[in-house]
Amino acid sequence: MHRVRPSYVDEETPLEPLKDEKPFVPSKAYATRKTIAQGALDLALLMANASQLKALVDIPANHRNDFYVGLLVLIGLSIALQLAAGIILLVLGMTNPKDEEGHKRTECLNNSSVSIILLITVVNIFISAIGISYVENESTP
Repeated sequence: MHRVRPSYVDEETPLEPLKDEKPFVPSKAYATRKTIAQGALDLALLMANASQLKALVDIPANHRNDFYVGLLVLIGLSIALQLAAGIILLVLGMTNPKDEEGHKRTECLNNSSVSIILLITVVNIFISAIGISYVENESTP
């Protein structure tokens, strides 16, 4: 481990090793917080998509537009991807790699979760762009 020599110590004085000096080991706390935050955001988005799905299904058949089936497919795809990302995040949260192979596996799972979350974001942008619109007429004929 490289240590910087303080300016008040001359060059001739050798640096003595610090007592009880331990190598830096990154804490798992950041990874745990990140996984919990991703899970909470995934849950919030899942609830929003379930609400959108309910609103879409509640539209009467005679008021459905051309985008109905497309929105139904996109919302279903988003929910399925969110469930997959949630499972991956759950596995990542329980994983404690101890060897090189375990680190490679967790890195692969982490990259997969990031890719799936990016795909979920793109799908939800399309859902928002198309939108669910149905206004029930107040007047009866």
